[in-house]
Amino acid sequence: FGREDADYELISLQLRKILELIAFSSLIANKKKYAKAYKNFHTHKSARLILRDIKKIHPDFYPKPMQYQQVSEGFHHGETLNDNGALTEDEFEELFDKCCKIVHVWNPFDPNTRSVDFKLPISEWLQKITNLLKQHQMRLVDTDKWWLIVMSSAEDGKPHAYTLEPVAFGKEVPTPKTK
Repeated sequence: FGREDADYELISLQLRKILELIAFSSLIANKKKYAKAYKNFHTHKSARLILRDIKKIHPDFYPKPMQYQQVSEGFHHGETLNDNGALTEDEFEELFDKCCKIVHVWNPFDPNTRSVDFKLPISEWLQKITNLLKQHQMRLVDTDKWWLIVMSSAEDGKPHAYTLEPVAFGKEVPTPKTK
């Protein structure tokens, strides 16, 4: 828009929607157990609270960034990336709260100044989200199966999802099936 306040509002809205998509994707992956724990789950809207509630029923739900590549015909190697600058759960909450402060109407009785410190440039927040989602794994609740999500496949540029199961070292590893 060319006005700093309007630009930040639009950016905050888009960032918040991205975070909501991450939260609702996590809810969908854990829907049966989540619905059993929270009968009114269909009314849940706050991404931050959804993540908090999912964590209660499935502590290992948050996407984990990884590097995944084919090493030879029929064999793939995946490695969790612990320090790739991906958005952490704590940063998710921090960014969500900052976006909400901008998107919601400012309370005229709030004694604090009317400003929000994003702490990082917006481009860095976007890179953190990209680093989290580019290639990530997520474990389904109550199972040792994992999903590998590749947002842009090297073969065709399209997103792909693979189911993974742990195998004993030394056994032949089958190629994951695309969903």
